Amino acid sequence: MADCDAAPGCSSDANKRKKQCSSASFRRKLLKTHGKEYVSTSEKVIPAVSAPGAEILCKCSKSCKDVSHEQKLKIFKEYYDLDSHEEQGSYLMGLINILPIKRRRNGKYLDPKDSKRQCTVSYTLPDGKGNIIQVCRKTFSSVFGLKQKKIHVLVNRIKNGELTYEEKRGNKIKHRKYSEDIVKLIKEHVATFPREESHYGRARSQKEYLSPDLNINRLYNAFKVLHPDITITYKFYSDTFKANFKNLKFGRKRTDTCATCDLLNALAKTNGPDRETNATKLRLHQCKANRAMDTLKRDVVRSQMPGSLICTATMDLQQVLSTPALTHSQMYYSRQLSNFNLGIHIGDTNDAYMCLWHEGITGRGGNEIASCVLKVFSSGATNKKKLIMWSDNCAGQNKNRMIILLWIYLIKLGIFDEIEHKFLITGHSYLNCDRDFALIEKRKKLCSPMVPNDLIKMIEEARYKPFK
Repeated sequence: MADCDAAPGCSSDANKRKKQCSSASFRRKLLKTHGKEYVSTSEKVIPAVSAPGAEILCKCSKSCKDVSHEQKLKIFKEYYDLDSHEEQGSYLMGLINILPIKRRRNGKYLDPKDSKRQCTVSYTLPDGKGNIIQVCRKTFSSVFGLKQKKIHVLVNRIKNGELTYEEKRGNKIKHRKYSEDIVKLIKEHVATFPREESHYGRARSQKEYLSPDLNINRLYNAFKVLHPDITITYKFYSDTFKANFKNLKFGRKRTDTCATCDLLNALAKTNGPDRETNATKLRLHQCKANRAMDTLKRDVVRSQMPGSLICTATMDLQQVLSTPALTHSQMYYSRQLSNFNLGIHIGDTNDAYMCLWHEGITGRGGNEIASCVLKVFSSGATNKKKLIMWSDNCAGQNKNRMIILLWIYLIKLGIFDEIEHKFLITGHSYLNCDRDFALIEKRKKLCSPMVPNDLIKMIEEARYKPFK
């Protein structure tokens, strides 16, 4: 819709630019930690870790055979029941001992320091009777389902003097390449661009909007022109913009989502005592919205029937059209002229009337909307005597005493004998005018209007059957 700027999607304050945590990645890591089957990032199915079997895998002289199968299963379960990768690593490091070499074999070295083997690694397991017994590496790895690389990493950490396992991946402190002074310059640069508040949904949203002709790339290029002696990357400028201007968007919202639907849908997904009540309210609200849309469609069909004396029309205000179009960096810092366009779509004849003016003439309140409607219907838009007008619930434009006085005046003039003004449910107001506005927006992408008169020509050429 024209100026309906309600919050998009799931939350009015959601920062869509910011990278969100992946629940699939978190679940994959959790399954891997607990030794269960999971799907890797390359879509490969990794089977679950196999529990130790009852057979004896080695013929060593150590006490591997003294650990019963039941004890092995108990150790296996306790290990994979631990909550994190760090806890599991610390548990394993507590069962591995680094001992000095008791006896050396003859090797290809003269000095023992030249030998690759500088210590003896001892692997132990609890036997379930209060004793810690020594086992071979093969038995140790089979009980926990470990690979040789994992054991090698743990042994190296113990050799380095680490007593517990600490995750060293991630959590890196990146070196700051740019100073705070450059960040301050970027903030000041973005602040120089004119911005607008959202019109229809400003009570629910704190978002502000830059010109739709701008984007981060254009801002970055303008910064380079303004500060040619400062060299920064596009990524740094973009990241700084996203981090410090989360409520600043480009362009203006065309459509709005229903705040009631968003709220009730969120409440219906909770486990509170009013969950079913909120779900019922959501269904009732959506039923009302669907019923209103069905009524609009029936009114249009009735007005199109042969001999019908009913005229069904819809009216809406398009999103602000700004002039001039921004074509070079010197224009980015200038405030654009706001142009307003009221669309009135006659359903029975499929004619569309566009009333265009700019902010230098007047604003966009109830008086201005009433003046446009009066001009359209007093100029012979229809000769039928009953008018059914549909619009959204914007109080400042459509739901005020000026519009009521207009309907009385039109009847007083004899243009209509009866007038009904109907409103769609807030957040579900999809009118025929929106299709007309979409054609205008499509045409706007192909031209660069510089003055309001260019908009008139642009609107006239927006469709095969010209707007009136």
